Amino acid sequence: MAAQLTLPFTKMHGLGNDFVVVDRVSSPEVPPMTAAAAIALSDRHRGVGADQVLVVEPGDGNEASFRYLIYNAGDGAQVEQCGNGARCFAKYIRDAGLVSPETTVLSAATIARTIVLHLEPLAPGTLPSADAIDMVTVDMGPAVAGFEVAIADGGGCQHREAIAPRLPGYAPGPELLLVDMGNPHGVWVVDDVLTAPVSTVGPKLERHPVFPARANIGFVQVIDRSRLALRVYERSASETQACGSGACAAAAACVRAGLVDTPVRVYFPLPALAATGVDTGALNLGAVVADLDRARAFLDIAIDGDDARCLMTGPAASVFCGSIRLDATLFESA
Repeated sequence: MAAQLTLPFTKMHGLGNDFVVVDRVSSPEVPPMTAAAAIALSDRHRGVGADQVLVVEPGDGNEASFRYLIYNAGDGAQVEQCGNGARCFAKYIRDAGLVSPETTVLSAATIARTIVLHLEPLAPGTLPSADAIDMVTVDMGPAVAGFEVAIADGGGCQHREAIAPRLPGYAPGPELLLVDMGNPHGVWVVDDVLTAPVSTVGPKLERHPVFPARANIGFVQVIDRSRLALRVYERSASETQACGSGACAAAAACVRAGLVDTPVRVYFPLPALAATGVDTGALNLGAVVADLDRARAFLDIAIDGDDARCLMTGPAASVFCGSIRLDATLFESA
């Protein structure tokens, strides 16, 4: 029988976008994460189950207090950014006692950039609690318009801020707006987000040639000058209940296009769609948004400065903690 490794973890979520958090600061004996281990952990049938695995590691002692490592569920690939995960990361660090209870500002280095995390101050006389839903603001850094796109005939690269997708079996629609949040995003403005072809067009756009490392694809509907409704097909994870970096990308793209003002509130209707099944005709977006307002289930995005720096505010929650036995060979590097 293969050697087993017991791995402590915490299950968390931000607006239903769920994560397994592994703490290598409190438990330095835990080996570095691998793609195989991340896939096993995030398996919803044989593992803990999650959209992504987040790993807490010590920072470099200079710019960042901690390292924030993110692994996709589907393929175990390490990715550059996750906004909902960043809020959970910040809450976990304070709840776990890795910083003092009075701490309200943290810095965390991803593989792409260093982000700044702002926790709400605790009420006087209270301590951090895993039972509390904390509000966290994340300085996600600038939303860069466009990418350097390779020209098909080998003629070098060209900076593009949008493309007009040509997809087999699907008529060309509005341009796909390209946004770099440290991870790649395509944003498609649609008339009706409830009936948007997320499951069919999302995976095709995710693998569009313009995205050499694939991309997260957002389908966004403008409700009014201060509100958006968004569904996101995340690379290697399909559609998720929420996407923080996707919300920043959609907000920045819509502000640049003159469709909304800043700040903007972003709603995610997928949980309501899942509850009613595929009969989207039974849903009214106005009613869905009203329910989400009552539940405070949204993200507020402020776009600041000429570089379109995104400040994202939303909830983070712990679900449970535990340990899982995994085959130790999963942690062996390929």
